[in-house]
Amino acid sequence: MSELSREIPNAIDRVNAAWDRIEAMLPAEALGDPATEAELNQLEQDLGLALPDYVRASWLRHASTDGDSWDGGWIASPAQISNDYRMWTETEANGGFEDFLEEADDNADSDGKWYHEAWIPLTHDYGGNHICLDTRSGRLVDMDHESGSSFLDTSDWVAYLENTVHLLETKGRPSTY
Repeated sequence: MSELSREIPNAIDRVNAAWDRIEAMLPAEALGDPATEAELNQLEQDLGLALPDYVRASWLRHASTDGDSWDGGWIASPAQISNDYRMWTETEANGGFEDFLEEADDNADSDGKWYHEAWIPLTHDYGGNHICLDTRSGRLVDMDHESGSSFLDTSDWVAYLENTVHLLETKGRPSTY
């Protein structure tokens, strides 16, 4: 069990309970197939970061979603996560964000980086924006390609899934908002 899993009580059980409820509300075609252990192992190798157990459990349920059914974009597949991570970290390492650096107090990274290599982009919206998992703390980061990063009010991936359940139950699918 990873460190981040121990910080969230019953994290895997809560992830699975959230997915049970999401699956009951969304059509099957809106939910991607499960990731395989091999895909997740390759993703960890590509990132050089360990996925928390609760993130693995989530991707073992569904490795992606379609954006018409999901608030805030799409859950990214392991391949998409790897591609997005590589693009962001290479751009950061090559100085591509030098003109975009923010004050440390204004963004989600205490180093003042536009994109931190400890962030895993879990969702995307095809507009350059992501919800990332900060692997140092387990918190979720709203990574906006134009305005930078900020921590989400939703504390972690488990709470994000639970909030999605709440939105689906109270408002319906995002396309109906």
